[in-house]
Amino acid sequence: MSNILDKIEKTHYSDESLKESLYWKTKLLKCFGRHYVDDLTDLNSSTCLTYLVTLSEINESLFSREINLLLESSDLYFLEILISNQKPLITFHFWKYLKKEDGIDKGFLVSDVPYLKEHDLIYKKMFDFINNNNLLFINDNDLKSKVFLEGRLVSLYYKFFNQEGEDPLKVPY
Repeated sequence: MSNILDKIEKTHYSDESLKESLYWKTKLLKCFGRHYVDDLTDLNSSTCLTYLVTLSEINESLFSREINLLLESSDLYFLEILISNQKPLITFHFWKYLKKEDGIDKGFLVSDVPYLKEHDLIYKKMFDFINNNNLLFINDNDLKSKVFLEGRLVSLYYKFFNQEGEDPLKVPY
């Protein structure tokens, strides 16, 4: 764990514009070309920038009517990308939205590896994106690492990616 903490300590954004949502969305659009990239960053960009890349056959936002209709007949796949606005850190996860049963939403599953073989290329592209943009990848185990923030013990996830949660030690992955 201290190895990742040492790396984090040494890393910094070289330019304040690298913390901007539009900057990273433009880079992601270039990387993922034909895939829809949704910017889900909250309005105050409190801790991180959040993006959702549609990996299913429809190129629409998760919140579109078309996606909702397609969930009636099939599972849908997305890639969630979180980029810290405090340090050049990134984490990502694959989402599998489960097909509705009798019109009832069944929720979604989250994984650090692709659900479908055809998404292996996306997985590889993510690491190319990380390397090409001088970002430090934080894996699920590292996200759970305990660190101090303003004198209290929190998870690495809480400190750099989401300070909105009630439990500062809980990691959703």
